[in-house]
Amino acid sequence: MKLNKWWESRRGERYWLETTDRPDIGVDLKAPQRDEAGKEHHSYSLIEEVDEGDVVLHYQMSSKSVVAWSRARGGIWEEDIVWGPHASAGALRRRQPGWRRGLEGPYWFETPVSQAQLRSHEAEMREVRQELESTVRGAVYFPFELSSKRPPRATQFYLSKVPARVVRLFPEMAAALTEPPVISQNVAQIQDKPAQFGEPYVEVSEDAATSLRDPFFVDPAIVDRGVNGHARTQNALAYTIREMGCEPRQPRPDEPQFDVAWTRAGCVFVAEVKSLTRLNEEQQLRLGLGQVLRYRQVLQPLHAKVKAVIAVEREPTDTRWIELCDDLGVLLVWPGSMATLADR
Repeated sequence: MKLNKWWESRRGERYWLETTDRPDIGVDLKAPQRDEAGKEHHSYSLIEEVDEGDVVLHYQMSSKSVVAWSRARGGIWEEDIVWGPHASAGALRRRQPGWRRGLEGPYWFETPVSQAQLRSHEAEMREVRQELESTVRGAVYFPFELSSKRPPRATQFYLSKVPARVVRLFPEMAAALTEPPVISQNVAQIQDKPAQFGEPYVEVSEDAATSLRDPFFVDPAIVDRGVNGHARTQNALAYTIREMGCEPRQPRPDEPQFDVAWTRAGCVFVAEVKSLTRLNEEQQLRLGLGQVLRYRQVLQPLHAKVKAVIAVEREPTDTRWIELCDDLGVLLVWPGSMATLADR
């Protein structure tokens, strides 16, 4: 589909808006390749234009507010998805060819940008849209409906383009996005915040579908977040943590990007979750082990005691992985053995 890429000639135009009712905001961008009429649609095709490092704002339909943002990371790939129109009945949802775009985040706004706040800047947003439409030829994919018949609201289109001038209208967004957090896992960046470890865990969706792809084209750690086995295992771990009387946590932007963490008896447990298949078990466990060892190293100067955890979809076929993790002081668990974490 030919799109009007007006942003390519303008520096700093790196913002997008996802309008969604999905429960797993920020896991990725996900949309069908064609609409219900079988045609390409700009609100879906725009996913292909999101560059690495771009910022995706998330408008939550249920709360009618911009609640979070994510950063594009991990590439784009084709994959069958389950999709249906907004607020449609389950019968209308069907599996079809789709696009997925890797994201890093989400990073939740301390104060969401409400619909009332959006409406308070109607005049300024009209000015921005008019300037765009007067200087570029074709569609601008503006993120908000501006009509003489009703107050401003987010467009119903799945993905739209947010002009940088619109971002700067809202202090909550501008303050968070002026200097995006550097996820470098640098100890110096988080030394002054050890008492505020993580933020409350948000359950992830378990309806994803996945396929094999080239790990050199797409970051495997990003892709794995969208796999249903990963989601089920991560939610199962969070449930187990709550059963132990602890609070599961997810990372803040300035912390190592673990999947789940919790504190118990003065010890911080930091976990990486991995889905497993017969073909990828070795690769996934190697990746997970490297990640949790790094998380532990980064967090140890900030906490009296840190334990690394790998939670996998099932018991590894090669039991030597259990021995290796034990030798390295890493807890390796799966559904059926997660309850043993209460004894660690």
